[in-house]
Amino acid sequence: MVQKVCYEPICPSSKGGERIPDRRFAIVDLHEHPLEITSGMLDDTHDGPSFSFTWGKAWLVLVLLTSLILGTIWWLEIRSPTATDTAPITATDTASLVGYLRAQGKLIVDGQGKPVILRGMGFGGWMVQEPYIMLVGKSATKGQHSIFANVKEVIGDNNLETYHQAWLDNYCTRADVMELARSGFNSLRVPLHYNLFTLPVQDEPVRGQDTWLPDGFARLDQLLEWCRDAGIYLILDLHAAPGGQGNDSNISDYDPSKPSLWQEPENRRKTIALWVEFATRYRDNGYIGGYDLINEPNWGFEEGGNRHGCSGKENNAPLKAFYDAAIQAIRGVDTNHIIFIEGNCWATNPNGLWHISDSNIVMSFHRYWNANTIDSIQHWLDQSKKYNVPLWVGESGENSNQWYRDAVRLLELNGISWSWWSWKKMESSSGSFSIVKPDGYQTLIDYWAYGNTTQPDALFAFDVMMQVANNALLENCLRNDGAIDALTGHVIWHKRCKDGVTVMLDASQAVTIEAEDYCDDYGIKTKPTSDTGGGDYVGWIDKGDWVAFTINVPLTDTFTVEYRVASLSGDGGLQLEWYGGLGGVLGTIDSLPVTGGWQNWETVSHEVELPNGVYTVVVKATAAGW
Repeated sequence: MVQKVCYEPICPSSKGGERIPDRRFAIVDLHEHPLEITSGMLDDTHDGPSFSFTWGKAWLVLVLLTSLILGTIWWLEIRSPTATDTAPITATDTASLVGYLRAQGKLIVDGQGKPVILRGMGFGGWMVQEPYIMLVGKSATKGQHSIFANVKEVIGDNNLETYHQAWLDNYCTRADVMELARSGFNSLRVPLHYNLFTLPVQDEPVRGQDTWLPDGFARLDQLLEWCRDAGIYLILDLHAAPGGQGNDSNISDYDPSKPSLWQEPENRRKTIALWVEFATRYRDNGYIGGYDLINEPNWGFEEGGNRHGCSGKENNAPLKAFYDAAIQAIRGVDTNHIIFIEGNCWATNPNGLWHISDSNIVMSFHRYWNANTIDSIQHWLDQSKKYNVPLWVGESGENSNQWYRDAVRLLELNGISWSWWSWKKMESSSGSFSIVKPDGYQTLIDYWAYGNTTQPDALFAFDVMMQVANNALLENCLRNDGAIDALTGHVIWHKRCKDGVTVMLDASQAVTIEAEDYCDDYGIKTKPTSDTGGGDYVGWIDKGDWVAFTINVPLTDTFTVEYRVASLSGDGGLQLEWYGGLGGVLGTIDSLPVTGGWQNWETVSHEVELPNGVYTVVVKATAAGW
């Protein structure tokens, strides 16, 4: 068994790793030896150099010394050389041209047996409108059906249908899927509401039979075509099952006045029939990444137990029985595709569900607001090892960009695929795109929440709701660069530093790089400096914090790199390394002088070998105290 991380593209396949185009690393097997990513967090409560240490100002001098030919640096590129910011990820990037994604031991592999890390995004809010996504959590407390009841009250039934169709048309378009691929994701998890594909059991003309609704399938067929064009996998997620699969109706659209999935056998029969219909329709399509059978079941099966199924004593027997029946039915028509299994308690309680007698199964769990430590995922790593199944975080998010970055590193270093939440949300910076709240929408929100005003005019309300749908078009949304950057590194590692200022090194004279002219950073602040030349210094640095600069080196040579630093105690250290950690460390300075003040500056230096080319380097703090 190989326990190795190969940082693409440095580590060749002959060493045990498979190169994955387009960033980061290939995981061969890390479950036996999990790795933890930790990083210092910026404390905004400190306003001066009394906090930890200050990393100083001002300039970086590179002096050409001698010539040393090391060759070219093609491997410094994090993204494949044919990719551009306007080109879609190709099918070869997801290896979906041949065969199907499948589970192989603790790995997900493609049709050629190569390990794949799924980096995905959920299109939350498209086919299932969750109240918080639409900013109506105070009034629509029972999920999508309560949202639509409120909208219907003010605009009428026909106008509600017009609005809903416009929303479905605009939220998810070909442009969205292409942008998803361009942003560095290789998979799309689509949350499905059953009522777009079949009637509720109480509305069926004949009980026990299923009416299939063509519009939902047509939308899914179109989405799959777009995913094929973009070269990404599509994972089907039954987010709202017939009757509702959880007491948290905001997620499952459960209506407590009607029998749930677990209270009505006919709901379970219809759910399985729907999956068989999906599997029959898509069994031969390699761009289908798999079937996520039910999203976040949260139902207490034990009398007197936790109503969301979160008790450690919960054996989940009805959930296990449902999964076994669904897997058997799906395998009757489709043996090609992965089936993802979520536990109870919002996909965090797998008690009693395993072992599952199918070899093409992935254990899925959801992860919100956890510490990004090994301890936070150790239970799942243990489960993966015990049952010899891959892991997939089917949902995570709703946090800071730095939390995203740390979480992705933690997951990927331990071979865990992931899908984030959500592609679009209204007035939010935690999703990939923010839908702008239109004028007049707050009036409707307040009316629905408090009802202490006159009911809004129907024409006014309809116009507002149509503007909500129009604002869901990708071209009208605000891109949250930081959130996307933190997940895939695409904009950070290519756009900001690639399109920013590039410093040309000159063999005939020293070149100064101002510290505040970084193209990317982690955990720092800037403040005016008293050092020669003025400008700002980079400070408030913890161990592991860094700044990045893009340089153009005409010839491969050895350089003297000088730094202006300030340190009260003489503690601390730094290193110069390749951007994104690819290629390792170029040079280190292990100790720094005592300068006697945060605005007292001295020069330290080291020699580094820099190959020719245009690329980005990082100055990183290796210890505190300066």
